[in-house]
Amino acid sequence: RMFVITSGLPVIIDNASEVRRICPPPSPRLPSISTVSLIALALHADDLPERVEDLDEVLRIEQASFPMPWTRSMFEGELRNPVSFSYTLTVRPQEGVERIGGYVVLWIVHGEAHILNIAVNPEYRGRGIASRLLGLMLELMKRNLVYEVFLEVRVSNTAARALYGKYGFSEAYIRKNYYGDEDAIVMVLDL
Repeated sequence: RMFVITSGLPVIIDNASEVRRICPPPSPRLPSISTVSLIALALHADDLPERVEDLDEVLRIEQASFPMPWTRSMFEGELRNPVSFSYTLTVRPQEGVERIGGYVVLWIVHGEAHILNIAVNPEYRGRGIASRLLGLMLELMKRNLVYEVFLEVRVSNTAARALYGKYGFSEAYIRKNYYGDEDAIVMVLDL
């Protein structure tokens, strides 16, 4: 493990971890993160073909993770959305090999954040990647004066509900048939 300070943000990460930003450049209120082991890469939607392999891998993880996965056009729409921020956490299982361990898509608007999508590559589940990614995003939100975070989670997804609870999210209410085949619990965190 290595302790890294990223623009004033302390993060404990493994030497084999990297976070890559795969969305439009940050606004002045959302500084990018840049260190030796923790790298944020801003990407214009016009540059998408240069990172198409990231999106292909994200889509594979998405399809393996959700019964009603997002489509390529949904992800591309988020890459063009000025309030949307998308990050991948890259792992290096062996020298010279990089894989996307997980990703998150979120919106930040007027001091509120909405986590739209977070998933971990099935090969790397149970290794703290979701926790690391969520923790990093919450610290980034705090630094940028976000005061409240929302997300929806399937009622049946007890592992995700437990993770969010560990970070202080509370279950606010239920959205009936949110996923078409299941209700969602709206969870809220005051930062």
